[in-house]
Amino acid sequence: MENKNLRNSEKEINRTLLSGDKSDIESFQNKEVSTGSTVWQATVNICKCGLGSTLLFMPQTFAAAGWLESILLLFLTGIMCLYSWGLLIKVLDNMNDGISHTLQTAAGKILGKKFEILAEAVTIIFNLGSILGYMIFILTALSSVFGDSLDSSYKGYVVLSILVIIYFPFSMYRHIEKLSYISSFGVFACNLAFITIIIDSIYVLCTDGIATSGGSVGTNIINFGQVPFYFGVIMFAYDINGVITDVHSSMIEKEKFGMILQRYIIFMFSMAVVIGGIAYMAFGLPLNDGDLIFTFMDNLSHYIDVLNVLYSLALLGSFLLFAFPMFKRFDQLCDHFIENNPIKFVSRSSFRLFFYAIIMTLAISWPKILDVLNLLGSIFSVTLGFVFPITLYQVFFKGKIPLYTQIINFTILTLGIVGGASGVYSTISSNF
Repeated sequence: MENKNLRNSEKEINRTLLSGDKSDIESFQNKEVSTGSTVWQATVNICKCGLGSTLLFMPQTFAAAGWLESILLLFLTGIMCLYSWGLLIKVLDNMNDGISHTLQTAAGKILGKKFEILAEAVTIIFNLGSILGYMIFILTALSSVFGDSLDSSYKGYVVLSILVIIYFPFSMYRHIEKLSYISSFGVFACNLAFITIIIDSIYVLCTDGIATSGGSVGTNIINFGQVPFYFGVIMFAYDINGVITDVHSSMIEKEKFGMILQRYIIFMFSMAVVIGGIAYMAFGLPLNDGDLIFTFMDNLSHYIDVLNVLYSLALLGSFLLFAFPMFKRFDQLCDHFIENNPIKFVSRSSFRLFFYAIIMTLAISWPKILDVLNLLGSIFSVTLGFVFPITLYQVFFKGKIPLYTQIINFTILTLGIVGGASGVYSTISSNF
């Protein structure tokens, strides 16, 4: 009887949530955070969102832009991201309406329903681009294991299907803190890959010396001509947009979220500098996502196959985090329209399987779509990371913001837009 009453209550909450009534949104939000994230769970989820393939582009950035310029840009963009996220979290923490808001619900309350829809659409498009990118990187990594390319191959479907089957049960979670177990494994696997890069780079430096391909480390200190090409790449090295406010809204101790973001930025900056600098010194200029780890470590060939698989499983963990907001929204629709629990379960499962199938098909049969999604990512990531947070802050605290803070806000916004534009420019110039 108690379970029946609970199901009826949840159904009523979701029905009125979709209608947009404030009291029901409050009820829904309170229901969602009844079991919240601990500091550790939130930390590993945030780190796993950021850790992935982006750090593996750092050696190429160091080689092309110069090591000093790369370090300065990494520092600048890290400060920009931390500042912008801080504004967003300050808005969320000061809304004081008893609701654990995400970016989307905050945009709806502060700017209006149309902006809530816009924020949700931008988030979905950005997350879809990230998810497809992870699938393509997984294919790249596993191609080394199977000895040939998995693009446009039945092997690609088989391999990805096996990975999906392993992770499918975890995609059924309705609370993002539950994914912290997968995130912990993903962080471990990614760090194992990065440590391997560092160790092998040190070995190469000790045996072969510093690489001189494309210019030595001493001469390639700074190259302003490469800023338009790599500013956007560095900008997105810290990117956790699309998930950050979902993690924040799930936390028990939200006042500690700022500390989590600070540690995340410091960790990512340190890893980017170490991996970018030492791998560039060791290998020079050969670098793309798969080649950096797997092509230049001939002395570790057997171990690298294992690392390939672990790295792919780790990237699929990021897949789950970026897919969570979409799965969560679909589950709300199921709660609203479907009363029968078995049918509801089948609907939720079918949607996830259909979603996986579409992403796998695009990644295998049309890998060049990543070029298009790089363009979309440059636009939508800047929108989520800078435009929405700063706009929400300016509107929410209107009339209370000191002049110097407004100057900083608009400076950060301008630099963020420039970074996104440079990402668009670099993608277009390198592919068309």
